Amino acid sequence: MIKIFVASTEDITTIRQLAYSIWPVVYADIVSREQINYMLDTRYNLQSLEEQMKKGQQFFIAKDENNSLGYAAVAPTNNPDRFKLEKLYVVPDTHKKGIGKQLLEAVEHFTIEHNGKVIELQVNRQNKAVGFYHKMQFEIEQEVDVLIGEGYYMNDYIMIKYLTK
Repeated sequence: MIKIFVASTEDITTIRQLAYSIWPVVYADIVSREQINYMLDTRYNLQSLEEQMKKGQQFFIAKDENNSLGYAAVAPTNNPDRFKLEKLYVVPDTHKKGIGKQLLEAVEHFTIEHNGKVIELQVNRQNKAVGFYHKMQFEIEQEVDVLIGEGYYMNDYIMIKYLTK
């Protein structure tokens, strides 16, 4: 049975380990290994993860009886009605088992508890997760190409989901 837990700074090492095992598989056919390494090194070092938590990102971890299987993070934006799904990653060999859906439900619940009405996210336009987000009722709002440093770009969709109509 999969359970979703609210993460704290004590879970940073687990989140980092998950990212370092998931990203090279998920992004292998999308961006270069150098870009994957750059993004992991800048976004998932221990100091960066701690800073993300201090700045208001709420992390969640999915676990079964023995293993951590994925994580998500959500944060408020400058618009009080809108929250951003910053991260949602699941161990690849556990895809299509409902873990991503459970993590997303935790994010939605958190957003509603904090009076949010919209969740936005950025996802690489070539990421298979675009189909998952469509299935979860996200709509493409726009396409963006974002320079993230060292000459690397994220070629993403910004997708949104209205939690209340």
